[in-house]
Amino acid sequence: MKRIKNMQPDKFAEIIGALLTAYYKTMSREAINIYYANLKDIPEDKLKYAVNNAIRTEEYFPTVARLRKMAITDISIEEVMTELYGVMKIPLGQSFSKKKLHPATAQILDEIGGKFSLTQMTDDKLRYKVKSIYKYAIAGIKESIPQIENRNASTKSIKSLITDMKDIS
Repeated sequence: MKRIKNMQPDKFAEIIGALLTAYYKTMSREAINIYYANLKDIPEDKLKYAVNNAIRTEEYFPTVARLRKMAITDISIEEVMTELYGVMKIPLGQSFSKKKLHPATAQILDEIGGKFSLTQMTDDKLRYKVKSIYKYAIAGIKESIPQIENRNASTKSIKSLITDMKDIS
């Protein structure tokens, strides 16, 4: 198993220093240690990307969880395609773990219908599917899209709701 090399404290201080400067913020040593302990396993280039992205898009100072999410979602469509081609090379019947895939690639693979469906697609169809699902997988928008569902409940006016509440008490 490949050992993850932790980021050096001086490199981390440099990256977080940019974040602190951009937000006009100071942090206690304890807070910096918490950020370091929870972000040191992220490759330097991905953490820099997350910090720069936060500076451009986040109104408030980002939490550890937000920075991790921003760093982890740093994957291009071409990288997703490369991972999917790797899955296609695995012989049918041989198992593989989706945990080895980037979370966005794993979600796209699920949306496509799994490994078998993946192998049945032409390159053009696969690329089209990946492009259409990619932004939802990356942004986590999929969970926030309202789902249409059957509703059997009747609507009530505010007046009738207040009356019902008075009857209960």
